[in-house]
Parts: sequence; C-alpha cells; structure tokens
Amino acid sequence: MTLTPLILDSGEGKMIQDIDIIKALEKKLGIDIEIRTTKYIDITDDENKIASSRRSRGGIFQFETKIFSTFVDLDKAVGSESRAISDDKGRIIRLYLNFKNLNAQAGAAKKRTQRSRKAPTCDLLPAEIFSLQHLVFLSLYVWDNLSTLPDEFDRLQNLKCVYLGGLPISNLPQSLVYLPSLQELLCVNLPALRTPPKEILRQGLDSIRNYFDARQYSSGIDHLYEAKMVVIGRGFAGKTSLVKRLTDPNFRLKKVLPSTEGIEIAEWDLAMRLEHSNHFRFNVWDFGGQEKYDATHQFFITERTLYLFVTEARQESNWLDFDYWLNVVQMLGNESPVIVVQNKIDQRRRQLPTERYKTEFPNIFAFADVSCADGEEETIKDLLGLIKEAVHTLPQLGDELPTEWVDIRKELETINRDHISYQDYLDICAKHHQDKEKADWLSRYFHDLGIIVHYANDPLLKQLVVINPDWAVDGVYNVLDTPIVEQNRGRFTLDDLEEIWHEPKYSDMRPQLLALMRNYQLCFEMGSSGTYIAPELLPANPIKYTPITPESCLTFTYQFGFMPAGLLTRFIVKIHRLIESDLFWRYGVIVAHEGNRALIEEYETRREIHIYVEGPTKGELLAIIRERFGDIFNEFHRRIDVQEMIPCVCNICNERIISGIKPHEFNWQTVKRYSDNKIEKIRCDESLKEVQISELMGDINSRLENIDELAGFGNSTPVQRESNQLPSDDRTKQIHNNKSYKLLSDTHLVGIFVGISLLSLLLIAILIPQPSSFQQLVFRVFLALAAAGVGAFIPGLFEVNVRKSIRATGAAAFFVVIYLINPPALLTTVESESSSKTAVQAHEKT
Repeated sequence: MTLTPLILDSGEGKMIQDIDIIKALEKKLGIDIEIRTTKYIDITDDENKIASSRRSRGGIFQFETKIFSTFVDLDKAVGSESRAISDDKGRIIRLYLNFKNLNAQAGAAKKRTQRSRKAPTCDLLPAEIFSLQHLVFLSLYVWDNLSTLPDEFDRLQNLKCVYLGGLPISNLPQSLVYLPSLQELLCVNLPALRTPPKEILRQGLDSIRNYFDARQYSSGIDHLYEAKMVVIGRGFAGKTSLVKRLTDPNFRLKKVLPSTEGIEIAEWDLAMRLEHSNHFRFNVWDFGGQEKYDATHQFFITERTLYLFVTEARQESNWLDFDYWLNVVQMLGNESPVIVVQNKIDQRRRQLPTERYKTEFPNIFAFADVSCADGEEETIKDLLGLIKEAVHTLPQLGDELPTEWVDIRKELETINRDHISYQDYLDICAKHHQDKEKADWLSRYFHDLGIIVHYANDPLLKQLVVINPDWAVDGVYNVLDTPIVEQNRGRFTLDDLEEIWHEPKYSDMRPQLLALMRNYQLCFEMGSSGTYIAPELLPANPIKYTPITPESCLTFTYQFGFMPAGLLTRFIVKIHRLIESDLFWRYGVIVAHEGNRALIEEYETRREIHIYVEGPTKGELLAIIRERFGDIFNEFHRRIDVQEMIPCVCNICNERIISGIKPHEFNWQTVKRYSDNKIEKIRCDESLKEVQISELMGDINSRLENIDELAGFGNSTPVQRESNQLPSDDRTKQIHNNKSYKLLSDTHLVGIFVGISLLSLLLIAILIPQPSSFQQLVFRVFLALAAAGVGAFIPGLFEVNVRKSIRATGAAAFFVVIYLINPPALLTTVESESSSKTAVQAHEKT
C-alpha cells in the first residue's frame, strides 16, 4: 500500500500560513509534499460544491465535486491523490488523506508516484491535523491502520463536513459528532464500527446525535442480541420442516408439510454463551418458494441478516436457483452471511462445487448437508453449530444501547396484539423518558431491525405501529394468494378486499393494509376507479396494441449481468399514470405522454429490457422512463450490473432494424465519453463504417428538470427498506438540468426579439409621424411579429413547460390577431378624425 505525495494547492501562489503543520504531517506520515500554484475558487458559503482549477501537464484541469448532501466519490474527486487546499489567504481549509492501494495503476501514474513511500503504520490520527483551525472539510480514505479516532475534534470549530471511508474504526468520538459547525458526517464502508449502530449511522447526523444524547442521559447501557434469519429456496426443498426441526427439539417429521404460502415468521431463542447474554434471539422468516413470490420477497431481504439457502439433494437442483438466490442476497443483503444447506441427504446426496461458489459469492459462510428424518439428528446438530458460529459474524452482535431502548423493546414484546396506535407507542416511550422526537428516531431503528413495521413518512401508515410483522405480511400475501385475484389476472376491487380481509384481525384495518401493499409496490389503482392491479399476477402474453414503427422510433436497451425478478412489474407500478388504456401485461407495457408512445418489454432469458419510443418529443418520454428505472435501480443496496445500449445508425444497421434483425449496439456511457471528449465519430463493429456521435445521441440526450411534475407523478412516498443506499450514478441523474437551460435560452431569444421589434416600432413612429400605406404595412408586420414574440414568451415567463408546437401555435395566433386588427390603420383613422375635429372647431371659432 502506498501514499501519493501530498499535493498542496497554494491558492494562486499565496504564502501558506499552515506550511509548518503540513511539513510536520509530511514527517509524521512519511510522505512527500508537492506544492502547486493553483488558481483556486473557494465557495465557503455554498454547501453543495467546491471548485478549483489548476494547471497540470500544460493544460487547465477542472476539479469539482459535491461534498455536502451526498457521498463523496473520492476516486473521481481527487483521483488517488492526497491533497491539501488553501484559501486565498493561504489557510488550509480542505484536507484529503487517501491511502488507497495504487498497485493497479501503471505508466504515468507510476512515474507520478515514484517518490512515494509506504503508508504509515501509525494507528492514530496525527495531532498536527487538529492545529488546522480553519479546516472546513476533512477526508480520511482507506487508512488500514487507523483503528481509533482521537477525541480532539472539538479543536476544529470550523469543520463542516467529514468523510470517513474504508477505516477499521470501532467508535465515532462524541467530540466529532457534536461539532457546532458540522453539517454532514459521511461514513462509507466502516465494517468494524460498533458505536453507533449501523442502522443509526445511515439515518444521518441528527440520528447519531440523538443516539449519543440517549446514551448520555440513560440510566445505563444494555446490549442487543437479536437478528433476522431468512430461509430461502424453491418450494418443496424442505424449508419449513428444517425450521421446525431447528426451533423445536421435539419435532418429528411424520409427513410432508404443505408448501409455505407467502412468508411464515417465528421467534427462536437460540441458547448460546455470549458476553452479556445466554441466548440469541432470531426472528425467523420462512419464505415461500413459488416463483410468483420472488419479486415480493425482495422487500424483506435485508442487511445484517443470516440467510439459510435450502436446496434439495434428491433433485437435480437447477443452477439457476443458485444463481438467482445467491445473487439476490449479495445484492440486497450486502455482506450478510449465507449458509448453503443441502437438505434430504437421506434420500440422495450430491457434490456441490463449493470452492467455485465461495469464489463467486464471498458472503457464503459455510455449506451443510442435513436431513430432518429420524436418525439424522447429528446433521441438525452440525447445522446448529454453524449457525452459532455465523452469529459471531453479525456486525450488530451485542450492540450497545441505552437501557431505556432495550426496556421499550421488551415492553413491546409483551403486548399480545398485532399492532398498536402511534399514540400508544409514544405513551410507552414516554414511560421510559423518551420524548416524541427520540421515539421517532427509535421507531426507525426498530423498523430497520425488523422488530416493528412503522412507515413514518406515510400519512396513513404513520398512525399504525405493527409489533407482529407476521400479521402485516400475511395480510399482504393473502391478496396475492386469493383464487379470485389470480383468476382475474391480478385485478381486484375494494369489495374483493372486504371478502379477502374478512377476519376480525383485518376487517378494521383494510385501508392500512392496502396502503402497505401500495408501499411495497405490489399494486396500483387504475385512475380513481376503485379497481387495483397486482402486476405480478398479470397475464404473461401481450395484449393487442397499435405497433410502434421500428425505423422511426427511439430505441434504448438495458442489459443486465444479473436481473432481479420483478423489475418491469415495479416499473409498471411507478409509471401507471402514463399507461395507455389497459395496455400492460407481466412482461410489457405501453405508456403515452403528450403525443408520444413507448413500448417497454422485459426479456428474462436474455436479461434485457427494451424500450421503443415514438412521437414529436420522444426524447422527453424516454427521459421519464429512464428516471423511473433509475429510481428502481437505486432501491437495491448495490448498484445493479446494467449496461445501457443504443443502436447504431449506419445504413447497414438501419436495414437490419427494418428487417427485424438486431443491429450493432453501442454502450451509451461510451458514446457519452466520446461526446464529452469532443470525439465526433465512432466505428460500427458490424459495417466497420464510422458514424457521427451527434447522430447516435440524437433525442436520447433530452433531459428534463421537473420530471415528476411534468409527467403528473407529484410527490410519492418512497419505499422504505433496510438498505444503505448509495447516491444515483450519472446514468440516473443525466436527465436533469439541460432542459431548464434550453427553456431559458429560448426565453432569452424570444425576449431579445420582442425588444428589438418594439424598439423598431418606436423608431418608426418617431421618424415617420405620417406614414404612407406601404409604411403602415411595414409598421403592421413589425407590430404583429412583436405580438407573436409575446405569445411565445409568456409560457417561459411563468415557468410553464410546454412543447414547442404549443408555443408556436400561441405565437402564430398572436400574429394573426394583431395583423387583422391592424393597429396602425386604427391609429391613423383616430388621428385623422381627431385632426378633422380640431379643424372644424377652429373654423367655427373663427
């Protein structure tokens, strides 16, 4: 591991006031300093970005990154460099220390770092850093030996943002958390962090401060020994029997148990010796294995969970099952441990490629061969031993919590009800000296752990605190499992729900259960008809629709390395307000917006989603579609492995499109890089001809600023799930900003045109007080043109986003009306009449 030279940006050559401190850092860390004269623009009042430009290798290098409001991608921000930046007075205000391994870089990077030395072995942050009194931003990135942060941050009173990434620290110091100027504390990849718990950490700085407040004023500290265990796998693999065999020592397998529908939830107290307890509580979630549940189950696959992936030895297990379940857990469960369990080995045993699976899926903790049959008890004991070992890998093991929090958890556990009101929950918290604000933070923590279900951001669901998650899950899945809903291809009404939720435990909570289904993106309402659609139960075959002409449409394709189930059905829920008539099925949908139409289809076997858009402003509709898919992709913990592809536009590829043959496709991000670097052409692999980048990008580059408002979505409540969501990448943000710029430019042009026209009219009126007929015609045309400009200018003036065709119609209407009214003739007539009247009066007076 190496550390590059510390690059000191010296603020337009100003004398560095803190140079002695930097030199002390150089000696302490064993690094070199490379001072660069920099034209630096410090935007200290702007909490969104810093910007600087410096001369590098003979050219101007632009350096810009967001540092407040989102995670910092230091690799893009400062490359692999460590950096100190001074303001225009020579005071160090930003410090990046980056210890990332650079061995993979070569060539110029190797020459640039040839003076580098090995990274320091010290495990303490150098005290010199706390002498940088004007520091506003501090970044510590990939410092393998830094296990402790000192409690001296209160010396940095101006610090606004701290980024911590890839550090083995176990605790955050309170002096850092309570800095008066601190606005953002950004923490990424801190695997050893114990205090505060990860669920608290990801809620942000206010939540972290609330946690430390609760600890400071608590009567003591207690420890939490609790987690979810999720049992996954296909139907009839023996998951339910295995759960019962593990949790009930007296269970004997007498007959084959029926396949689980939906999810079964049970509590299991596992006896084991821990530092502060003699047992560990598992909330066991047994997933039904039918494929119709795959998409829905994803909402309950969470981090910091132990997974048992159960497969059946006597069947030739489909490798697709391994591929699907292990990928889903890796994507949504982050680094949660997985035990692969081969069940029913009394009937047949088969060898699994364990080493290959472990290489491909590093979160596999162990493999186990078991049987629930009599005489195979030793296999169950072996599995129990593996589960106990896996418990010690869970990062939340023994989380230190205020005693009051644990007491509230215990009281909720004693309530023999499925749910309570929000006010009841607040009353319980108040008994344990937690006010409303602290109770709200605690509910989010318990929700993330799966202890309760509480959606605080939903106006209806906020009043409901579910303390028995099994009640909510059963209620939701009952709709999907009801024959009448399956027979109606996913359609159901409020009357159907009265029949489905007729039991007393559900009958009074139907609106809340329906809100839960909508929150989980399991259904949507068709307009305001009272008819709801569950997309997972839609017919598989397409409905007849007016086809989209391939040669004139805009084509866009998503190609996935691994495609989670239900991507398109989630998309249908998100886009349902734009669906054309009833044109949707399980693998496709037709949407329409402002004269544009789009076909979106999912191809499971090819792991692709195809988008075809036609219409006068098809780029705008494509932008809306891509925004919705971007929202879905960001709901997954890890970024989905997806490539965006666009078709080639050369003659050969166009002929292939017309003939129904797939053309050569380019990666959209590659094409964008060509455009950003001013490269005008790229070569088609099919025809070997060069095509214009601008022609490839075409309308795909259309962007919109307020997509939700334009498309009629308004503000929607996001799905709450346990995930450490990273910020959207450029793919899902590139549809912003450009459209507003374009509208502004049009408005400016129209305003300039109107101004010139009015000025011309004024000059004509001054220079020609009594115009001839021809001069009146010119005057008339100029006035009509000015009015047309006003007609086009009005939408932009009131920030109304309308299509160009509507603007043009308004302009034309203003022109025709003013031209027909003929104000110059009216003025001349009025002036003539006035002159005649004056002459008559003068004559009479004489």
